Amino acid sequence: MAAEGIAWIGPGGALDRDSPAVVALPAGPLVCDPARLYDLAVPARLGAALEQALADPAVRAVVLDLAVASPAAAAPGDLLAAEAGFAALAARIAAAPKPVVALIAGPVAGPLAALALAAALRVAAPGGQIGFPEIGLGLVPGAGATQRAARLAGAGPGLAVLMSGAMLPAAGAQAAGLIEMVTQAAAPAACAAAAALASAREGGAPLPFARDPQRGLADPAGFLAAVAAARARLSGPLPAPGQIVDCVEAALLLPEAGGLALERAVFEMLAASPEALALCALAAAEARAWEAASAAPLPGPVAMAGAPDLAADLLAGGVPVRLLGPDVAALRALLEAIAARQEAAVREGQMTEPARDAAWDRLSATTDAASLADCRVGLGAGELLVGALLPGAVLVPLDGETRLQRHRPPEGPPLLELVLPEGAQADVGLGLARATGRVPLIGRGAAPGAGLLAALRHAAGDLLLLGASPAQVDVALWGFGLAEGPFEAMDRAGLDPSSGLAAQLVAGGRTGRARGRGFLAWPGGAARGQDDPAVLELIAEERRAQGLAQPGQGMGPAEICRLTLAALANAGARMLSAGIVASAGDIDLAAGAALGFPRHRGGPMHWAGASGGRTGLLAMRNALKAQASALPPDMAGFWTPDPLWDRLIREGRRF
Repeated sequence: MAAEGIAWIGPGGALDRDSPAVVALPAGPLVCDPARLYDLAVPARLGAALEQALADPAVRAVVLDLAVASPAAAAPGDLLAAEAGFAALAARIAAAPKPVVALIAGPVAGPLAALALAAALRVAAPGGQIGFPEIGLGLVPGAGATQRAARLAGAGPGLAVLMSGAMLPAAGAQAAGLIEMVTQAAAPAACAAAAALASAREGGAPLPFARDPQRGLADPAGFLAAVAAARARLSGPLPAPGQIVDCVEAALLLPEAGGLALERAVFEMLAASPEALALCALAAAEARAWEAASAAPLPGPVAMAGAPDLAADLLAGGVPVRLLGPDVAALRALLEAIAARQEAAVREGQMTEPARDAAWDRLSATTDAASLADCRVGLGAGELLVGALLPGAVLVPLDGETRLQRHRPPEGPPLLELVLPEGAQADVGLGLARATGRVPLIGRGAAPGAGLLAALRHAAGDLLLLGASPAQVDVALWGFGLAEGPFEAMDRAGLDPSSGLAAQLVAGGRTGRARGRGFLAWPGGAARGQDDPAVLELIAEERRAQGLAQPGQGMGPAEICRLTLAALANAGARMLSAGIVASAGDIDLAAGAALGFPRHRGGPMHWAGASGGRTGLLAMRNALKAQASALPPDMAGFWTPDPLWDRLIREGRRF
């Protein structure tokens, strides 16, 4: 027993008769694997241990430790069955004949957080966190979370935590009314509270510590006002946020059983939605990538020539960095930039002063290349480092062709895209990602993001020859959800005078948005470009030169999106076949980072398999073939399907 008469159920789901201890959790980006979040084995293990404790006459109360330090990877399973298992366990906890106290000693998320809300009392360590990431998966929080959060905290605080998707620190959760006690000695405090609750229940006295579990419903008018305010703020294409608001409203309007039934029905509906399937697939890819990174060893001393921001990230992650510069002045500039980055992190609360000092102690600087001979990894200017490292060391240039990109997509965790040279071990890239706290995206010999961007621009250019206009392409892809249309993006960056139609535009003074005209016209600094008649005439001339028929009505948005997505998926298939990336999920991660591909669509590889049901891959392969046949032979190669399409179709598989 953790204390006399108190059963301790640890994160593994077994009765723990040793002294409880707070679990230390590893740092890293917030990734959410739906297979781990809703793992059917977890409620089964916890439920069995709970029943054992409740059946033991020597047990007066139960402490349920919900922090999971390093859960084993879960196989993709039945999401609905897992949610039902958690819901049944939450109901059992809420109705248990003996007090159940939830201990929140670290991050407790999703259905485990729902179990905490079902307990008689919640005790947290200062480092504890509670959160509901389901909204990021296109789902409503399950296992009764929407009902119990609203009843405990009210609509305003309840909706804030349910709809943010973020982890709420223990102090904030206590202020919101979701946690009753926060203390440094959380484990013994949870045992003491459980014993006190048991004594009060056995003696028929009022329960100490615990507050009314329906306290959030005490002000119906305020509750409904908070619901109305949340509903007025709803925007975007996802149904889950509005459904969460509806479920929270039901906590006031329906009996508890009715609210729980509504939540369950909504969870089932959303779990089958295209948005949730896409978001879950993307989240699973992120989780797999981060799991590989978190298991990789940190690299030894890293030689760097330039990139002070990256150097600061590596130092903060525990990696020794040795700066190489051509002269003292260049080194001084690098050191000052790193110091400024660290001071900013301290000011913003992202780093403590002792952590800054420890990171600085891991930094050294030199102009003597010979002193870097023991470094096995080099990042930066190739001409400085190439002669400094021993044979076998991995050199990743950061100049010229982009070899490393730090992406922070609008949604989802930050990524580190790294192109490893031939022969380099993947552990090098994974260790760098772990040190910087970013999900790794490893390319072999080529950058996945750059490859997708090139494919998008190539496809967009070919669509002009087949009847679309630049504005039609951009508008169609905006409607699909891309952050920026390809022609808008090229105009913003400035046109490349060495390629195709862009070269003709540059020769005519149409260099991009800064000049007010490129592929599109930008009159008066307009927020969106519009088709330029002169550019449309150039496109028509190019069609005639290629022997292509002049279009009638142009090309509709659906056709533009279908062909563009097919081209991106084909580019991804080629990268898979060439061994540039390890999985289709890596392509989808690259699409989000490099193209602003809408997260709720998953990515081009997920889209290729999910759209059109069982025949989706076949239909997309046929669209590629038709496009290839519509273009001159010297242009058809880009659209010719990679052989991987036929193999997957033959085997009944998806990317």
